[in-house]
Amino acid sequence: MFANFGAVICLMKESSYPRSFYTNKWRSRRPKIFGCKRQKGERRWFGYRTCEQGRTAALDRRESTSALDRGGRQLCRSTHPPKKKGDAVRSITIFCYLALVALFVLPSCLGLIPMTHDYSSDSTSAGDMGGGEIAVNLPFPNDSEWQCVQGYNGNYTHQGVSTLNDLDFDTDNGSDQELYAPVSGIARVHLESATANFGYHVNIDMSDGTYVVVAHLKQIFVSDGDEVAAGTLVGYEGCTGICTGDHVHLGRHEGDAEQQAQFGTSIESFYHLADATAEEEFEDVSDQSVVCGMRSVGDEIDGHWYASGLPVAKWHPNGSLIMSPKNPEIFLLEDGQRRWIRNEAIFWSLGYDFGNVVPVSEAELASYERGEDFEDEGMIDAFTDEFGLIWLVVDSGRETERYRQQVFGPAWSYVLASWGLDYSVSNPPPANSSYVSWPERSGSVLFHDGTLLREETRSDVYVITDEVAAPVIDWNTYLLAGYFGHDLLLVPDGAVRSVQGNVGDCTVGLWCLSSESLTTLGGGLDLSNAGEWGGEENDDYGDTDEEIPCQDADGDGHCSEYSGGDDCWDYNPYVYPGAEEICGNGVDEDCSGSDEVCPDDEWDTDDDGVVDADDNCVYHDNSDQSDIDRDGQGDACDLDMDGDGVPNADDCDMTDPGVTYCDTGEEPDTDTDTDSDTDT
Repeated sequence: MFANFGAVICLMKESSYPRSFYTNKWRSRRPKIFGCKRQKGERRWFGYRTCEQGRTAALDRRESTSALDRGGRQLCRSTHPPKKKGDAVRSITIFCYLALVALFVLPSCLGLIPMTHDYSSDSTSAGDMGGGEIAVNLPFPNDSEWQCVQGYNGNYTHQGVSTLNDLDFDTDNGSDQELYAPVSGIARVHLESATANFGYHVNIDMSDGTYVVVAHLKQIFVSDGDEVAAGTLVGYEGCTGICTGDHVHLGRHEGDAEQQAQFGTSIESFYHLADATAEEEFEDVSDQSVVCGMRSVGDEIDGHWYASGLPVAKWHPNGSLIMSPKNPEIFLLEDGQRRWIRNEAIFWSLGYDFGNVVPVSEAELASYERGEDFEDEGMIDAFTDEFGLIWLVVDSGRETERYRQQVFGPAWSYVLASWGLDYSVSNPPPANSSYVSWPERSGSVLFHDGTLLREETRSDVYVITDEVAAPVIDWNTYLLAGYFGHDLLLVPDGAVRSVQGNVGDCTVGLWCLSSESLTTLGGGLDLSNAGEWGGEENDDYGDTDEEIPCQDADGDGHCSEYSGGDDCWDYNPYVYPGAEEICGNGVDEDCSGSDEVCPDDEWDTDDDGVVDADDNCVYHDNSDQSDIDRDGQGDACDLDMDGDGVPNADDCDMTDPGVTYCDTGEEPDTDTDTDSDTDT
């Protein structure tokens, strides 16, 4: 990368040529500087495209390296002003001076020559070094190896202030390699220039006055200010900025991450990696101990290949919306399969939000079997029936998959919110008799799979998947899952257990979403025992008189009933004899044989100050209990308030039983002789 020498401008040789020619003829020569010009205090490229055309023309003719140089220089001269007598000596002097400046002063960062490789290895994860020093991971997934082609104090471009300790790793010119955050922190995205210095790059602010730069990216997936975990997908490698082929520039700098990396100071860093060339184990090593180089361009040795130890996400729970950055197709994960949502109209009709889509790697996307596509628009809605009961209606785009299901409990509006519906006590779902004929699904509506939620006074965050509320073990896992910036539903205390029933607990390892779950191909979150009362008990012993040892799967201190204990649901740590019973949630917490029915004098579903036992509109705010027609159903939920037989929507005065349909000014049809034919 160039330092801020605004008065000096140098045209560097570009080398994005076909690899076969470049490998055979060009790599034996060091990069040259062959056209420099002072341009009134600012850098400026001149003759760039023209020179490139000349070199390409020579390349097409498969001329020698010298001919290639001549072709480039001859075309470059055509863009220069005519020279006067004696200019040649001065030009040579200036040329040599600027060449020395460029080689030993300017901290430019030329990418090195691409090489083809296809290696992989197993790897482990990094940790903090002794003394609190953080080891930087390589920005590649932990099943891959990469060659270091320029390292500490590299001869070509790593002798400047902003590049001295940094590393360059070769990548393939012919494909887009996914890159991941090598450390956790705040991403500062720099897209100021695609042709200068570090090009497109991300500085990950470590909040200690330093940042880690990942540079020369082709595309960046995170936004400026996003918080990332080590292993978060951040972009594709490339050749933006000053480079001669696809590669990744990596280093730790002191300075302001919000400024471009050329303004920082490259400092000694420790990297978590394994030297695959030397067949060594993973360790944390100084950048000065990383073996880098390329014999083909004059280095004494070739750089070693290094295995990455960075765990990256390879799985997401059912209910997640995912997509590959390479492709605009969005998929819903359901039953371990990816179902393509074919267009935006279908996406919106199912109540989804584009802000909750998670970018995943190509490898993860390919690991899911292809399920049935969503080909038709669906519908998510809610209505209130004639008895004041609230129902969710779901149509996933097929008539055979549509249903209605009742919403119970005080948290009903939050449940509907998880399905993308905005209703409340003051704005309840409207009456709609057309939905009454839809097939009814038993039980109560749960929070929608894929929802992230938290109770008001608690810090635990849950992801709803396969009808289980799975707690996210820590913030790092939350970031690694790609949830930063996603909608987080805030619900009343106690709502998670009262609505969902199946709730995980990370303290006992029950249905807990951890980084190990995410980084395990195929998923490491076992929900096989979830369901009503925890599903079937394990029957490994079969019919035998052998005494079965105590089984306490949920760690609540009570053995399962199957193993002779008294725990009626051994996969839920909140269920055991003597546990606090929560009435009306469908769960028998104290193993008494059934859920406790809530006393009528304790419930006030619509929170209008009138308990359900005395409320003539249980699900609708009707604090004054007005009932015009005195039919026992309050006006707030009565579809015919005045009892005149005309629905409120058609009644000219819904509060007066003597007024029905409004007078339209037209004479009504009459049938005097009652022969079913109107009078003419």
